[in-house]
Amino acid sequence: MEDYSTPGTVFFSYLNFIKKVLREDRIGSAMYYHCSYVSLKKFRGNVRFEEVTASFLNEYENWLKNQVFLKTTMVMYIRPLRAIFNEVIEDGIIKKQKCYPFGRRKY
Repeated sequence: MEDYSTPGTVFFSYLNFIKKVLREDRIGSAMYYHCSYVSLKKFRGNVRFEEVTASFLNEYENWLKNQVFLKTTMVMYIRPLRAIFNEVIEDGIIKKQKCYPFGRRKY
């Protein structure tokens, strides 16, 4: 069984964010992030933020395509991951210049 209680992992941050939006009674947001979380779980399981590179994201996108998801759905699964990255950067958990896979000349 995977340990989702480890800070610095993607799932730890997803689950904390989902709990936060549920406390704020933002059910739609929680469902949106949960769908992204489940998709990532099926793709690769729990990973550290440093493992999420542009290459990782391209593999994830290809995996989603092979699951016959529409482009819109793929964006709906990747966008929350970017938002989670932004949250952990803002919280000082990771450094943007060290491992942010989004942006210009990246994913």
